[in-house]
Amino acid sequence: MYISKKRQIAAILFLLAICAGFYFIFQHITPGYFSGTGDMHIIDTHVKDCGIAGLFDGPYVVKAAPFYNNEKYKHSFLILDTIFPVFYSLFIVSLGYAFRQRKWYPVVIVFIVAGAVFDYAEDYSFLYYLYHPSARLASQVAICTSIKSLLLPLNIFAGSILFIWGMCINQKNGKS
Repeated sequence: MYISKKRQIAAILFLLAICAGFYFIFQHITPGYFSGTGDMHIIDTHVKDCGIAGLFDGPYVVKAAPFYNNEKYKHSFLILDTIFPVFYSLFIVSLGYAFRQRKWYPVVIVFIVAGAVFDYAEDYSFLYYLYHPSARLASQVAICTSIKSLLLPLNIFAGSILFIWGMCINQKNGKS
């Protein structure tokens, strides 16, 4: 089944708009679940904010947890963050759609799904941690956060490269 370049781009733009909408909601509508200031930030962004030092940082989970409002996290942020991985995964998959017939494309899908799975593991293990804190669970949350934080940009980069490559192939073959 061939999908025209225009339809593929329209689908990508639609999914990108949904992802941007989720980002707006996360930033402006759900505040109040985290009250950290200064060097404190949400668990989801720890690797981004701290770089290599933020990888597998269980002690940060312990340090940041008291700044979370458990009920607001559970009833606002967590609900949105349960839906969000579906849309960003579809967005990344749609970027590489031109390569769906290639033998290696399922490997790309596995990495995309793994990123979403680790995102869910991070969110739900952290929710459990908020109500049942332990050093071991904090380490598990940090591991999930780190793996998700490494896979997501890697998947977006790989999807973007595949999209550009697919557009070049379609252009070369005269498909539009």
